[in-house]
Amino acid sequence: MRSIGSGYWEFCDSQVSAWAFFVFMPIEFLLPIYLSQGVNPFILFLISLITAFLALLLDYGVGYLLSRKVIYDLIGKKRYDKYNLQLDKYGKLLIFAFSLLPLPSPIVILIAGTLRCCLKDAMIYSFLGLSIKYLALIFLFFLVV
Repeated sequence: MRSIGSGYWEFCDSQVSAWAFFVFMPIEFLLPIYLSQGVNPFILFLISLITAFLALLLDYGVGYLLSRKVIYDLIGKKRYDKYNLQLDKYGKLLIFAFSLLPLPSPIVILIAGTLRCCLKDAMIYSFLGLSIKYLALIFLFFLVV
């Protein structure tokens, strides 16, 4: 196993860049690359969760800080109300699914912030989806290798 060094910082930088700045690439492919280089899977798991979680908080905050006037100008009040009802109904499942699958969950979290969805719910369901995804990827890596 590799000691803490530049490999972890590179991985951390890639994670933050992809999660916080809406880079549309599935960053999940980085996990097996770093695991194959002997990086500690537990530390990689923690880095993945922590960086994604912090970046998603930032994404939610950006969405939350958008004024309603800007949102109304972009999509209209009627659509805003419609999306808000849909998010109330399916939001937790949507956030969980986008976090679990290689889908752009930062966009969903930004929208959740924009629609003033409950921050606690958004973070819990993101955390659950991400935890399962990264544990499954690590497990599959060691199952195949």
